[in-house]
Amino acid sequence: MINTHADRLHNIVEDILDLSRIESGALPLETGVYPIHEMINSVVGQIRPMAKEKTLTIEINTKENVQVQCDRKLIEQALLNLLDNAVKKVWVQTRDFKPVENDRENRRNRHGENATQTHKRRIALEVKDTGIGVPLSDMDRIFERFYRVDKGRSRAMGGTGLGLSIVRHIMDAHGERVYVESEQGKGSTFGLTLPKK
Repeated sequence: MINTHADRLHNIVEDILDLSRIESGALPLETGVYPIHEMINSVVGQIRPMAKEKTLTIEINTKENVQVQCDRKLIEQALLNLLDNAVKKVWVQTRDFKPVENDRENRRNRHGENATQTHKRRIALEVKDTGIGVPLSDMDRIFERFYRVDKGRSRAMGGTGLGLSIVRHIMDAHGERVYVESEQGKGSTFGLTLPKK
């Protein structure tokens, strides 16, 4: 029991330090151009042993070998955080990102952060799962620190409640967007936008 709580405290401290470094700008971006499928395969390879313990099935469905400009280490951390939140069956997919304007359904179900980027060609890197989904009442709060939609599950799984907040700040640092599309009882899709090269 002591080991379990010590590990949990260690994870919380690490996440808080990561968050403070990103927020303060003390973690400068080291951008480069990388094949997105290599980044996805790297992250999925890291998480597969943990996914097996959680009986989590991960499928990769990416487009042709698109290259993106980003800080690879930070974007891989963001993807890892999204996969860590996913439950049951999970798909990691990419698609051309085309924001929909003046769409009532889009406004109702989509919550995006930092949507001020210029209209460059972008790829959406998405993690889609078959979990409980996010209630509409929680949409505006899920990127807050320590906020949990399913509080019991997060504690049981050892989550710190900081993962999505870290993702948001990583995307803010890139001048890009994180968004969620969800329907309660039918799962969620979390997406990151990245500029194509």
